[in-house]
Amino acid sequence: MGDGTIDGRGGEKLLGKDVSWWDLAEQARTGGRQQVPRLIVTDTADNFTLYRITLKNSPNFHVVYNHGDGFTVWGLKIDTPKRGARNTDGVDPGAGSKNITITHSYIRTGDDNVAIKGGTGGITNMTVSHNHFYWGHGMSIGSETNGGVSKIRIFDLSLDGPDNGIRIKSNGSRGGLVHDVVYDDVCVRDSPNPITFDTGYTAAGTLTGNSLPSMREITLHNVRVSGGGRFSFNGYATDYRVGVRLDNVLHTDSAPYTYSIHHADLILGPGPSNLELTGGVDSTVQGTQSKGVPASCQDKFVPFPQ
Repeated sequence: MGDGTIDGRGGEKLLGKDVSWWDLAEQARTGGRQQVPRLIVTDTADNFTLYRITLKNSPNFHVVYNHGDGFTVWGLKIDTPKRGARNTDGVDPGAGSKNITITHSYIRTGDDNVAIKGGTGGITNMTVSHNHFYWGHGMSIGSETNGGVSKIRIFDLSLDGPDNGIRIKSNGSRGGLVHDVVYDDVCVRDSPNPITFDTGYTAAGTLTGNSLPSMREITLHNVRVSGGGRFSFNGYATDYRVGVRLDNVLHTDSAPYTYSIHHADLILGPGPSNLELTGGVDSTVQGTQSKGVPASCQDKFVPFPQ
């Protein structure tokens, strides 16, 4: 805790080398594995708190929390470049963890702002509240969901200019059940992928296997999107679907929006939704598209604190 900074120096040259940790991560895109450190890792640590600190330039993930009961992140700032800092996730809780809160924090980084990891042991009972995310890969669940993800509440969140906004990602080699997830009072602007539910995530190796993903009992409530982009609701197969309720989910401008819908069951209402959810493959839509008056996002988009 405190007002200090931990700088992982991921972009600095290694001693005796002409490459940085981030350079090694980029080289690994073409084959092999990167051997680079993470900044803070806790394993089997209950009641762990990060309060009012700044993390920056991690060579890899900034914070990892595994196999623990009770994790609080409050007033955290993560400040890492948007490009050239591969795999620099912000906060990644998972692997059998529960009772987690991430609140009143500011995160911009080169990968997922927050990634809820549902690997072995799964993850449950987590709240993400009153946060501001900037560049990065969004408010993510996955790609590991094979242990299950449940009882997740995400509210009062701004996502300003991320590559992805709201995102659940998995595939057939690391999938499982994601359910009982609620997003409430979320503003997304200038993201090419403002809402993405994707069971064909390609960055985690093979897409097929014996660990098949499904998502159900997902609720989007009071979500506002601006700046255009692609809405994706893509289940894995007929028996492994995406089920989402859209209640007062609105794009707020005339920017171009596109849609990808496969193996999805979508419910509109009771609040309005003006997303054009037609023409899906093996998909259903209950309810009627309608216009509404979105709440303002003006107060949510605040500058990153210096």
